[in-house]
Amino acid sequence: MMVRPAVRDGSDPKAVRDTRVLVDCLQELVRGAYRPVRNCSKYPETVWLADVPEGLVRPVKDADSRIMVVKHRPPLDAPRLPAVLQGRVSVEAAATAAAEPPELLDDTAMFSERTDPFTDEADDPKALDVGSSDVRKAYEGWVGRWKRWAREELAAASHRRLHQQLYRIAKKIQQDGDSFETVLAVGLLQVGAERASARVRRHIVTVPVTLTVDPNSVNVTVCLVPGQSGRLEDTEFLSESDGYTSELLGVVRSEVEEAAFHPLSDRASEAVRSWAQRAFGVERTLPFDSGSGHPDLTADPQARSLHHAPAIILREHGQRSVLGFFESIARVLKRPGAQAPLGLAQLLYDLEPEQRTAWGSSKGPVPPALGPEPLFPMLTNAAQLDVLDRLQHDTSVVVQGPPGTGKTHTISNLIAALLADGKRVLVTSEKGQALKVLIDQLPPKLRSMCVLQRDQWQGGSSDLRQSLGALAHLSATTNTERLRSHLIWASRYSVSHGGDR
Repeated sequence: MMVRPAVRDGSDPKAVRDTRVLVDCLQELVRGAYRPVRNCSKYPETVWLADVPEGLVRPVKDADSRIMVVKHRPPLDAPRLPAVLQGRVSVEAAATAAAEPPELLDDTAMFSERTDPFTDEADDPKALDVGSSDVRKAYEGWVGRWKRWAREELAAASHRRLHQQLYRIAKKIQQDGDSFETVLAVGLLQVGAERASARVRRHIVTVPVTLTVDPNSVNVTVCLVPGQSGRLEDTEFLSESDGYTSELLGVVRSEVEEAAFHPLSDRASEAVRSWAQRAFGVERTLPFDSGSGHPDLTADPQARSLHHAPAIILREHGQRSVLGFFESIARVLKRPGAQAPLGLAQLLYDLEPEQRTAWGSSKGPVPPALGPEPLFPMLTNAAQLDVLDRLQHDTSVVVQGPPGTGKTHTISNLIAALLADGKRVLVTSEKGQALKVLIDQLPPKLRSMCVLQRDQWQGGSSDLRQSLGALAHLSATTNTERLRSHLIWASRYSVSHGGDR
């Protein structure tokens, strides 16, 4: 239950202390719900690069973020059985690639059992054909084609399984990218223990990757996310009870978190080796294998070892980033001269509009969200205007309502008004689709002034390039005064032609 604040503004020690306690409580809530994965077998999908067909993983190059391109190879139909072989070769075996071809069936005995023993063989035409030179010749010609087809199909089987798995991962991210992520992981740590639940088999370093499916060829491309550094995730699942210590790992963490870190490079392998020499103290160095193999911990449940063992992993988003977010807020609030953010204070205190605008920050009082003459280029009804009017006298407003009541339309008008007022606007959403719906509602010319950064699997990189290109073109070709006049005209038109949406 919120109370009337007995505080002056954001610099009041009580406000700072209360918000710090709130952040600490939020951290504990996240920690209490966080159950780290200690065994990579629990991930929904894992593609071990050691099992990838030879030649698909691309050599490490500074300017190339692609890890591999896996082409779509649809199954090829088996050679058609000649008419003379119908009934003499198993149809199921003929359609299945195998190491050995299907045999030519000799059913003379079967027919002999069904016919009169005194019938002349010349009266049984099928018996005459079985094993004849024509049948044998047709079979040998067909089986030669079948062998070539079977060899190609068997050779493509591992490639096809890889493509199907990567395609499955890409579709999962496309459908549920708000909950799942894909990473390229290296440094498979194996820590044995008597209890199976205490054992560890998980990678210590990950780098985000994207899986892109070409709509025409259905080829799947796996790429590192440009500008993203690696993440050393040891603290997420290791503790002192495992013998782990982070005291000597600062240099390794710095190496991994550089933007130029490539998980398949020799440099990455050396960073993982260095971790093996430091993570359990200088007296206990883990054996390190720089190869791609991924031995199973069950082979020696008491062993401790570290393997390069790169793998592409589909997994649920961890809570570590949320914890890091709260930790950074807590650090800021502990600094001398810290101010309680208004956004957090509103969760603790029942603040009136005049108290919110007077709350203050390091830059002075917080002004109302909208100026005295906001420009709304789109039609607005009375309820939407009420929301926008409130923002001329307050710092925030909460809008609630069922689908179709104009919430997104109101946000679109608000974005236009704030941009016209010279402000920068950040719009966030839990679901990427909501941002797409919002930007589609903006006027076309205003849309080009927005930078849409969605998830990489949704075409985020392409959206970002297009947005920045449009902004550059707008900056080079637009006259500021002409743009302002156009927005004023649009606002007057909206008022004079207003009505319910």
